[in-house]
Amino acid sequence: MRIIRVVLRDDETVQQEQAATYMGEHRAVQLQVTLPQRLRSGFDYYTLSFDPMDKGNRVPIGNIYPGSAGIAYTQNGVIFCDLPQLITNASFVRVQVEAHRQVQGQCVTVAKSASFVLEFEQGIAGQGETLHTFALGHINQLMAQLDSARGIFDDIDNLVIPPGPQGPQGPQGPVGPTGPTGGTSIDVPNTNLNEVRAEGIYRVAVATTNAPVATTGSAGNSAILIYYASTVNRGTQLFYHNNGRIFSRAWHNTSWTTWREIPTAAIGGGVEWITPHRITFPGNYFDRDNLTRLSRDPFGMVYLHLSVMRGTPEAPELFPNSGNAFTVATLPEGFRPHTQMVFAGAYLNRTSVTASGTILNPSIPVRITMAGAIQIMPTATANARAFDLCIAYRV
Repeated sequence: MRIIRVVLRDDETVQQEQAATYMGEHRAVQLQVTLPQRLRSGFDYYTLSFDPMDKGNRVPIGNIYPGSAGIAYTQNGVIFCDLPQLITNASFVRVQVEAHRQVQGQCVTVAKSASFVLEFEQGIAGQGETLHTFALGHINQLMAQLDSARGIFDDIDNLVIPPGPQGPQGPQGPVGPTGPTGGTSIDVPNTNLNEVRAEGIYRVAVATTNAPVATTGSAGNSAILIYYASTVNRGTQLFYHNNGRIFSRAWHNTSWTTWREIPTAAIGGGVEWITPHRITFPGNYFDRDNLTRLSRDPFGMVYLHLSVMRGTPEAPELFPNSGNAFTVATLPEGFRPHTQMVFAGAYLNRTSVTASGTILNPSIPVRITMAGAIQIMPTATANARAFDLCIAYRV
Protein backbone atom coordinates (compact mmCIF):
# COMPACT_ATOMS: atom_id res chain seq x y z
CA MET A 1 0.00 0.00 0.00
CA ARG A 2 1.24 3.46 -0.88
CA ILE A 3 1.38 5.94 2.02
CA ILE A 4 0.80 9.71 1.85
CA ARG A 5 1.99 11.40 5.06
CA VAL A 6 0.85 14.93 5.95
CA VAL A 7 1.81 16.86 9.11
CA LEU A 8 -0.44 19.79 10.10
CA ARG A 9 1.33 22.34 12.28
CA ASP A 10 -0.24 24.77 14.75
CA ASP A 11 1.03 27.74 12.70
CA GLU A 12 -1.25 26.60 9.82
CA THR A 13 1.68 25.37 7.70
CA VAL A 14 1.66 21.88 6.18
CA GLN A 15 4.48 19.35 5.72
CA GLN A 16 3.64 16.78 3.08
CA GLU A 17 5.44 13.56 2.11
CA GLN A 18 3.76 11.82 -0.81
CA ALA A 19 4.74 8.61 -2.58
CA ALA A 20 4.08 8.31 -6.33
CA THR A 21 0.35 7.66 -6.56
CA TYR A 22 -1.81 7.21 -9.62
CA MET A 23 -5.41 7.89 -10.53
CA GLY A 24 -7.76 4.99 -9.83
CA GLU A 25 -5.62 3.33 -7.13
CA HIS A 26 -8.48 3.30 -4.64
CA ARG A 27 -7.99 1.35 -1.41
CA ALA A 28 -4.32 0.98 -2.43
CA VAL A 29 -3.42 4.42 -1.04
CA GLN A 30 -3.60 5.38 2.63
CA LEU A 31 -3.59 8.99 3.85
CA GLN A 32 -1.94 9.56 7.23
CA VAL A 33 -2.58 13.01 8.72
CA THR A 34 -0.76 14.09 11.89
CA LEU A 35 -3.06 16.52 13.72
CA PRO A 36 -1.85 19.85 15.17
CA GLN A 37 -1.87 20.13 18.95
CA ARG A 38 -4.91 22.42 18.95
CA LEU A 39 -7.05 19.64 17.38
CA ARG A 40 -5.84 16.68 19.45
CA SER A 41 -7.86 17.06 22.66
CA GLY A 42 -11.38 18.08 23.60
CA PHE A 43 -13.03 16.62 20.49
CA ASP A 44 -15.24 13.55 20.08
CA TYR A 45 -14.67 12.65 16.44
CA TYR A 46 -13.12 13.89 13.17
CA THR A 47 -14.18 14.28 9.55
CA LEU A 48 -11.96 14.38 6.45
CA SER A 49 -13.48 16.67 3.81
CA PHE A 50 -12.32 16.15 0.20
CA ASP A 51 -12.94 18.55 -2.73
CA PRO A 52 -12.00 16.74 -5.99
CA MET A 53 -10.60 19.13 -8.63
CA ASP A 54 -11.25 22.07 -6.24
CA LYS A 55 -14.78 22.50 -7.66
CA GLY A 56 -16.62 23.04 -4.39
CA ASN A 57 -18.15 19.53 -4.29
CA ARG A 58 -17.46 18.44 -0.69
CA VAL A 59 -16.97 14.67 -0.16
CA PRO A 60 -16.79 13.91 3.60
CA ILE A 61 -15.44 10.78 5.31
CA GLY A 62 -16.58 10.60 8.94
CA ASN A 63 -17.26 10.07 11.75
CA ILE A 64 -13.66 9.10 12.51
CA TYR A 65 -13.09 7.73 16.03
CA PRO A 66 -10.06 6.26 17.85
CA GLY A 67 -9.37 2.66 16.91
CA SER A 68 -7.28 0.48 14.60
CA ALA A 69 -9.64 -0.82 11.91
CA GLY A 70 -11.98 0.37 9.22
CA ILE A 71 -11.64 2.75 6.28
CA ALA A 72 -10.68 5.59 8.65
CA TYR A 73 -9.64 5.81 12.32
CA THR A 74 -7.32 7.78 14.64
CA GLN A 75 -4.35 6.66 16.74
CA ASN A 76 -2.05 8.84 18.89
CA GLY A 77 -2.97 12.08 17.14
CA VAL A 78 -2.82 10.62 13.59
CA ILE A 79 -5.76 10.02 11.23
CA PHE A 80 -5.43 6.90 9.02
CA CYS A 81 -7.74 6.81 5.99
CA ASP A 82 -7.84 4.44 2.99
CA LEU A 83 -8.75 6.63 0.01
CA PRO A 84 -11.87 5.51 -1.93
CA GLN A 85 -12.14 5.51 -5.74
CA LEU A 86 -14.22 8.71 -5.78
CA ILE A 87 -11.18 10.51 -4.39
CA THR A 88 -8.37 8.89 -6.39
CA ASN A 89 -10.19 9.22 -9.75
CA ALA A 90 -9.46 12.99 -9.67
CA SER A 91 -6.10 14.33 -10.78
CA PHE A 92 -5.96 16.40 -7.58
CA VAL A 93 -8.10 16.89 -4.50
CA ARG A 94 -8.14 19.48 -1.70
CA VAL A 95 -8.36 18.09 1.84
CA GLN A 96 -9.29 19.59 5.21
CA VAL A 97 -9.68 18.07 8.69
CA GLU A 98 -12.72 18.96 10.80
CA ALA A 99 -12.76 18.27 14.55
CA HIS A 100 -16.19 17.91 16.22
CA ARG A 101 -17.24 18.17 19.86
CA GLN A 102 -20.65 17.00 21.09
CA VAL A 103 -22.80 17.81 24.11
CA GLN A 104 -25.72 15.45 24.80
CA GLY A 105 -25.55 14.10 21.27
CA GLN A 106 -25.53 17.53 19.60
CA CYS A 107 -22.48 18.93 17.77
CA VAL A 108 -21.57 22.24 19.47
CA THR A 109 -18.05 22.91 18.13
CA VAL A 110 -16.40 22.42 14.74
CA ALA A 111 -12.72 23.35 14.37
CA LYS A 112 -10.96 23.16 11.01
CA SER A 113 -7.35 22.67 10.00
CA ALA A 114 -5.44 24.31 7.18
CA SER A 115 -6.30 22.75 3.82
CA PHE A 116 -3.81 20.91 1.60
CA VAL A 117 -3.77 19.35 -1.89
CA LEU A 118 -3.15 15.73 -2.93
CA GLU A 119 -2.10 15.09 -6.53
CA PHE A 120 -2.56 11.80 -8.45
CA GLU A 121 -0.67 11.05 -11.65
CA GLN A 122 -2.36 9.75 -14.78
CA GLY A 123 -1.54 6.09 -15.40
CA ILE A 124 -1.61 4.19 -18.70
CA ALA A 125 -4.24 1.73 -17.50
CA GLY A 126 -7.71 2.92 -16.57
CA GLN A 127 -10.24 4.80 -18.62
CA GLY A 128 -8.90 3.67 -22.04
CA GLU A 129 -9.36 -0.06 -21.44
CA THR A 130 -12.86 -0.16 -23.02
CA LEU A 131 -11.83 1.48 -26.33
CA HIS A 132 -13.19 -0.65 -29.18
CA THR A 133 -10.67 -2.35 -31.47
CA PHE A 134 -12.47 -0.95 -34.50
CA ALA A 135 -11.68 2.61 -33.33
CA LEU A 136 -8.06 1.65 -32.71
CA GLY A 137 -7.74 0.30 -36.24
CA HIS A 138 -9.10 3.46 -37.87
CA ILE A 139 -7.39 6.19 -35.86
CA ASN A 140 -4.83 6.78 -38.67
CA GLN A 141 -7.63 7.24 -41.20
CA LEU A 142 -9.46 9.66 -38.88
CA MET A 143 -6.30 11.73 -38.38
CA ALA A 144 -5.73 11.92 -42.16
CA GLN A 145 -9.30 13.15 -42.71
CA LEU A 146 -8.84 15.74 -39.95
CA ASP A 147 -5.67 17.06 -41.62
CA SER A 148 -7.55 17.30 -44.95
CA ALA A 149 -10.41 19.24 -43.33
CA ARG A 150 -7.92 21.58 -41.64
CA GLY A 151 -6.44 22.40 -45.05
CA ILE A 152 -9.90 23.27 -46.42
CA PHE A 153 -10.49 25.70 -43.54
CA ASP A 154 -7.08 27.29 -44.12
CA ASP A 155 -8.05 27.91 -47.78
CA ILE A 156 -11.31 29.53 -46.66
CA ASP A 157 -9.45 31.80 -44.22
CA ASN A 158 -7.12 32.96 -47.00
CA LEU A 159 -9.92 33.50 -49.56
CA VAL A 160 -10.47 37.16 -50.50
CA ILE A 161 -14.02 37.94 -51.67
CA PRO A 162 -14.42 41.20 -53.58
CA PRO A 163 -17.08 43.56 -52.17
CA GLY A 164 -20.45 43.59 -53.91
CA PRO A 165 -22.49 46.67 -54.87
CA GLN A 166 -23.49 48.85 -51.91
CA GLY A 167 -27.22 49.22 -51.30
CA PRO A 168 -29.03 52.39 -50.25
CA GLN A 169 -28.49 53.61 -46.68
CA GLY A 170 -31.33 52.74 -44.30
CA PRO A 171 -33.09 55.18 -41.97
CA GLN A 172 -31.31 56.17 -38.75
CA GLY A 173 -32.56 54.38 -35.65
CA PRO A 174 -33.76 56.13 -32.49
CA VAL A 175 -31.13 57.69 -30.23
CA GLY A 176 -30.97 56.04 -26.83
CA PRO A 177 -30.64 57.86 -23.51
CA THR A 178 -27.26 59.23 -22.56
CA GLY A 179 -25.58 56.99 -19.99
CA PRO A 180 -23.64 58.18 -16.94
CA THR A 181 -20.04 59.27 -17.39
CA GLY A 182 -17.20 57.70 -15.42
CA GLY A 183 -16.01 54.15 -14.90
CA THR A 184 -17.63 50.77 -15.38
CA SER A 185 -18.89 50.10 -11.84
CA ILE A 186 -22.52 49.18 -11.15
CA ASP A 187 -24.64 49.56 -8.03
CA VAL A 188 -24.00 46.92 -5.38
CA PRO A 189 -26.54 44.09 -5.98
CA ASN A 190 -27.15 43.37 -2.29
CA THR A 191 -26.97 45.63 0.75
CA ASN A 192 -25.53 42.70 2.72
CA LEU A 193 -21.91 42.66 1.54
CA ASN A 194 -21.59 39.02 2.65
CA GLU A 195 -23.78 38.10 -0.33
CA VAL A 196 -21.67 39.91 -2.96
CA ARG A 197 -19.58 37.06 -4.40
CA ALA A 198 -19.82 37.70 -8.16
CA GLU A 199 -16.76 39.25 -9.80
CA GLY A 200 -17.18 42.94 -10.48
CA ILE A 201 -16.67 46.55 -9.43
CA TYR A 202 -19.60 47.96 -7.47
CA ARG A 203 -20.76 51.38 -6.27
CA VAL A 204 -21.77 51.33 -2.60
CA ALA A 205 -24.17 54.28 -2.45
CA VAL A 206 -26.62 52.90 0.13
CA ALA A 207 -26.61 51.81 3.75
CA THR A 208 -25.06 48.33 3.98
CA THR A 209 -24.49 45.56 6.50
CA ASN A 210 -21.26 43.62 7.12
CA ALA A 211 -19.18 46.50 5.74
CA PRO A 212 -15.94 47.43 7.58
CA VAL A 213 -17.23 51.00 8.13
CA ALA A 214 -20.63 52.61 7.77
CA THR A 215 -21.95 53.64 4.36
CA THR A 216 -25.00 55.82 3.72
CA GLY A 217 -24.57 56.97 0.14
CA SER A 218 -23.57 60.52 1.05
CA ALA A 219 -20.41 61.98 -0.46
CA GLY A 220 -18.34 61.17 2.62
CA ASN A 221 -19.88 57.77 3.38
CA SER A 222 -19.99 55.96 0.05
CA ALA A 223 -17.48 53.44 -1.26
CA ILE A 224 -16.30 51.19 -4.09
CA LEU A 225 -16.40 47.40 -3.59
CA ILE A 226 -14.35 45.02 -5.77
CA TYR A 227 -14.68 41.22 -5.74
CA TYR A 228 -12.09 38.92 -7.33
CA ALA A 229 -12.79 35.17 -7.55
CA SER A 230 -9.82 32.80 -7.53
CA THR A 231 -12.00 29.65 -7.61
CA VAL A 232 -15.70 28.88 -7.23
CA ASN A 233 -15.41 28.93 -3.43
CA ARG A 234 -12.56 31.39 -2.92
CA GLY A 235 -12.31 35.09 -3.51
CA THR A 236 -11.32 38.49 -2.14
CA GLN A 237 -13.26 41.67 -1.44
CA LEU A 238 -11.53 45.07 -1.52
CA PHE A 239 -13.43 47.98 0.03
CA TYR A 240 -12.36 51.56 -0.88
CA HIS A 241 -14.17 54.06 1.36
CA ASN A 242 -14.54 57.71 0.39
CA ASN A 243 -12.76 58.72 3.60
CA GLY A 244 -9.57 57.27 2.09
CA ARG A 245 -9.45 54.04 4.09
CA ILE A 246 -8.98 50.65 2.38
CA PHE A 247 -10.03 47.23 3.70
CA SER A 248 -9.82 43.64 2.48
CA ARG A 249 -11.17 40.21 3.42
CA ALA A 250 -11.35 36.73 1.88
CA TRP A 251 -14.16 34.25 1.15
CA HIS A 252 -13.26 30.62 1.79
CA ASN A 253 -15.79 27.83 1.14
CA THR A 254 -18.60 28.94 3.50
CA SER A 255 -17.37 31.94 5.49
CA TRP A 256 -15.63 35.32 5.34
CA THR A 257 -12.48 36.25 7.19
CA THR A 258 -12.55 39.42 9.29
CA TRP A 259 -12.02 42.77 7.58
CA ARG A 260 -8.41 43.98 7.70
CA GLU A 261 -7.49 47.59 7.10
CA ILE A 262 -4.71 48.24 4.57
CA PRO A 263 -2.39 51.02 5.80
CA THR A 264 -1.71 53.88 3.39
CA ALA A 265 1.27 56.22 3.29
CA ALA A 266 1.62 59.74 1.95
CA ILE A 267 3.94 60.66 -0.92
CA GLY A 268 7.54 60.43 0.26
CA GLY A 269 6.78 57.72 2.79
CA GLY A 270 5.27 59.96 5.47
CA VAL A 271 2.47 58.46 7.56
CA GLU A 272 -0.99 59.99 7.15
CA TRP A 273 -3.21 60.78 10.13
CA ILE A 274 -6.47 58.83 9.92
CA THR A 275 -9.62 60.94 9.60
CA PRO A 276 -11.77 60.40 11.54
CA HIS A 277 -9.48 58.91 14.16
CA ARG A 278 -12.38 56.96 15.81
CA ILE A 279 -10.98 57.45 19.32
CA THR A 280 -13.86 57.71 21.78
CA PHE A 281 -13.95 59.82 24.96
CA PRO A 282 -16.06 58.63 27.92
CA GLY A 283 -18.10 60.70 30.32
CA ASN A 284 -17.04 64.33 30.61
CA TYR A 285 -13.66 63.96 28.85
CA PHE A 286 -13.26 65.45 25.37
CA ASP A 287 -10.76 65.97 22.53
CA ARG A 288 -9.15 69.37 23.09
CA ASP A 289 -9.80 71.57 20.06
CA ASN A 290 -9.81 68.46 17.77
CA LEU A 291 -6.04 68.03 18.19
CA THR A 292 -5.99 64.27 18.87
CA ARG A 293 -4.37 62.30 16.03
CA LEU A 294 -3.98 58.58 15.23
CA SER A 295 -2.16 56.68 12.49
CA ARG A 296 -0.54 53.36 11.66
CA ASP A 297 2.24 52.73 9.14
CA PRO A 298 2.58 49.68 6.83
CA PHE A 299 4.93 48.05 9.36
CA GLY A 300 2.44 47.95 12.23
CA MET A 301 3.67 51.01 14.14
CA VAL A 302 0.88 53.06 15.74
CA TYR A 303 1.39 56.79 16.27
CA LEU A 304 -0.82 58.51 18.84
CA HIS A 305 -1.06 62.18 19.77
CA LEU A 306 -3.67 62.58 22.51
CA SER A 307 -4.80 65.96 23.80
CA VAL A 308 -7.68 65.62 26.25
CA MET A 309 -9.51 67.84 28.74
CA ARG A 310 -12.22 67.33 31.34
CA GLY A 311 -15.56 69.06 31.69
CA THR A 312 -16.72 71.12 28.68
CA PRO A 313 -14.90 73.42 26.25
CA GLU A 314 -16.67 76.35 27.88
CA ALA A 315 -15.87 75.26 31.46
CA PRO A 316 -12.81 72.96 31.78
CA GLU A 317 -12.58 71.02 35.06
CA LEU A 318 -9.66 69.78 37.13
CA PHE A 319 -8.47 66.21 36.69
CA PRO A 320 -8.84 63.86 39.70
CA ASN A 321 -5.80 63.95 42.01
CA SER A 322 -6.56 60.84 44.07
CA GLY A 323 -8.31 57.47 43.84
CA ASN A 324 -8.07 54.75 41.20
CA ALA A 325 -6.90 54.97 37.60
CA PHE A 326 -9.51 56.58 35.35
CA THR A 327 -10.15 56.17 31.60
CA VAL A 328 -9.90 59.30 29.44
CA ALA A 329 -10.18 57.71 25.94
CA THR A 330 -10.53 54.36 24.13
CA LEU A 331 -8.61 53.34 20.98
CA PRO A 332 -10.45 51.69 18.05
CA GLU A 333 -9.83 48.07 17.10
CA GLY A 334 -6.70 47.56 15.02
CA PHE A 335 -4.78 50.16 17.05
CA ARG A 336 -4.76 48.40 20.42
CA PRO A 337 -1.59 46.80 21.85
CA HIS A 338 -1.34 43.01 22.08
CA THR A 339 -0.55 43.33 25.79
CA GLN A 340 -0.99 46.06 28.40
CA MET A 341 1.60 48.82 28.01
CA VAL A 342 2.73 51.71 30.26
CA PHE A 343 3.86 55.17 29.11
CA ALA A 344 4.28 58.67 30.54
CA GLY A 345 2.22 61.74 29.65
CA ALA A 346 2.11 65.36 30.79
CA TYR A 347 -0.36 67.36 32.90
CA LEU A 348 -0.84 71.02 31.90
CA ASN A 349 -2.65 73.95 33.52
CA ARG A 350 -4.57 75.14 30.44
CA THR A 351 -7.53 77.30 31.37
CA SER A 352 -9.22 76.97 27.95
CA VAL A 353 -9.14 74.68 24.92
CA THR A 354 -7.00 77.18 22.98
CA ALA A 355 -4.61 78.22 25.75
CA SER A 356 -1.06 76.90 25.50
CA GLY A 357 -0.58 76.52 29.27
CA THR A 358 2.52 75.30 31.07
CA ILE A 359 3.59 71.79 31.99
CA LEU A 360 2.82 70.88 35.59
CA ASN A 361 4.10 67.30 35.60
CA PRO A 362 5.87 65.72 32.57
CA SER A 363 5.82 62.11 33.83
CA ILE A 364 2.24 61.13 34.64
CA PRO A 365 1.86 57.29 34.51
CA VAL A 366 -0.41 56.13 31.69
CA ARG A 367 -1.42 52.60 30.74
CA ILE A 368 -3.11 51.33 27.60
CA THR A 369 -5.01 48.07 28.04
CA MET A 370 -5.53 45.32 25.50
CA ALA A 371 -9.11 46.63 25.15
CA GLY A 372 -7.71 50.02 24.08
CA ALA A 373 -8.57 51.93 27.28
CA ILE A 374 -6.16 54.84 27.93
CA GLN A 375 -6.02 55.17 31.72
CA ILE A 376 -4.28 57.81 33.86
CA MET A 377 -3.02 57.23 37.39
CA PRO A 378 -4.10 60.14 39.65
CA THR A 379 -1.39 62.31 41.21
CA ALA A 380 -1.43 65.17 43.67
CA THR A 381 -0.69 67.68 40.90
CA ALA A 382 -2.84 70.80 41.37
CA ASN A 383 -4.55 72.87 38.66
CA ALA A 384 -4.28 70.13 36.00
CA ARG A 385 -7.00 70.77 33.42
CA ALA A 386 -5.36 69.16 30.36
CA PHE A 387 -3.39 66.04 29.54
CA ASP A 388 -1.11 65.46 26.52
CA LEU A 389 0.41 62.20 25.30
CA CYS A 390 2.60 61.54 22.25
CA ILE A 391 3.74 57.91 21.80
CA ALA A 392 4.45 55.18 19.25
CA TYR A 393 4.14 51.41 19.66
CA ARG A 394 3.80 48.30 17.51
CA VAL A 395 0.62 46.24 17.10
